[in-house]
Amino acid sequence: MQPKSVKEVDGRIKGFYEKAQEAARQRNFDYSIEMFNTALKHCPEFRDARLQLRKVEMDKIGNKVSATRQAWISTKSTIPLNVKGPGLIKKEDYSGAFQVAESVLAKDPTVPGALKLLAKAAEEGDYDWLAIDTLEFYLKHHSKDVATMRWLVELYLDNSRGEDAVSVCNKMKKLDPANGEIQSLLKNAVARSAMDKSNWMADDNAQPEAGAGTEGVDGGTQGGSTAPPKPKDATQQLIKKYETVLQDGNDTVDVRKKLARNYIKAGKYDEAIEQLETCNTMGGQTDPGVQNMMFQAVDARFEHAIRAWEDYGARGDAEFTQASQEISKLEQQRSDYRLLRAKERAVTYSNDPNVHMELAMILWERQEIEEALVEFQKAQGSPRHRKKATLHKGKCFALKEQHDIAIKEFELLISELPEMNKEKLDALYELAGSLKQLGRNEESMEQYKLIYQEDVSYRDVKELMDEFYNQ
Repeated sequence: MQPKSVKEVDGRIKGFYEKAQEAARQRNFDYSIEMFNTALKHCPEFRDARLQLRKVEMDKIGNKVSATRQAWISTKSTIPLNVKGPGLIKKEDYSGAFQVAESVLAKDPTVPGALKLLAKAAEEGDYDWLAIDTLEFYLKHHSKDVATMRWLVELYLDNSRGEDAVSVCNKMKKLDPANGEIQSLLKNAVARSAMDKSNWMADDNAQPEAGAGTEGVDGGTQGGSTAPPKPKDATQQLIKKYETVLQDGNDTVDVRKKLARNYIKAGKYDEAIEQLETCNTMGGQTDPGVQNMMFQAVDARFEHAIRAWEDYGARGDAEFTQASQEISKLEQQRSDYRLLRAKERAVTYSNDPNVHMELAMILWERQEIEEALVEFQKAQGSPRHRKKATLHKGKCFALKEQHDIAIKEFELLISELPEMNKEKLDALYELAGSLKQLGRNEESMEQYKLIYQEDVSYRDVKELMDEFYNQ
């Protein structure tokens, strides 16, 4: 969907916009926000309204960011942000997801979950410009979020904004200098920036991309009076659009990536994979965005096949038996694929603890303990992963029946956790188990008692305590 300015919307929607502006001038912020959102409900692509809406929302909170207020609103909005909004995206009701996000942002426009929901819905619905606007706004107020910076860089690269991508990559490098994946992204961004400048100089008379503007495949008119297409229809129209662009000779990595993304939305996973494989051959270097989309397509193909066998298995006992066997094979193949991908990433980004932690958890789930232990040790140096990696290192040693070493890991972790939270409960429970295995029963019971005092329902601690006191 292309953005629309105030000059491109119909009179009714412009009326809501003008009422919102007048209310803002009178500092009637709540009514102004309501009118802006009414305009956006009828015309989600009305960019001027959304930009002005953010300004008014910031004025409402005195342009002061408060982590406490963000946390309180996020807690009160758990269901809209984590259930309702993602559910609407899954149904391809992107406009509905926009409204859910905006209902939370009306209370505080800096709430992280709401901004990410809006950006996710925008990206999935092919409103890349809105996703970019939203993430740029997000990073003004959450400037150290490297994961979101990476998301924005990939959107910049998809939309031929290489210079902007370079700028964000350089900020990421300062925040996380040991991350090898950032270096790869930066190389792609520099290459894209040079390509963008080259294309701009060589193609002064280039025609707009098919479907751009206010008329065409998006189904809108300059006045905005025609109803937008249904989400599934919009995805099919975008597929046709990018297929036509390719047929017309505009064969670029960006076009193929956008086509692949819409193939994934339409459930055409094999077609998406074919386009992404072509991107890999065209790019000349590893593109993390392409690699991530490839993983998404392959993983979704496995998931789709598993769901299909589950439906088949519901028909009867014979079908259930066959389906169970096929599902088991598919789950093993998916696990093997995830492991292969994680190992490849660990080689490519050997200095990135995030990648090693991802691989370690996959190995842990497969109970490949020796290899998992090595990866947890590599991830343990990262402050972000230290606690989780230490806990799982201890679990690995315990499974190897090296309980004396496991105890040291658990005790180290407990010493770094002053508050009795879930992490500490987990560590205490594992410590108690290893002490018990070494016959140190009194010490073991002391750990169980600490857990019992905090949470009587934790795992099987109540049963253990009842058994102890009934002896």
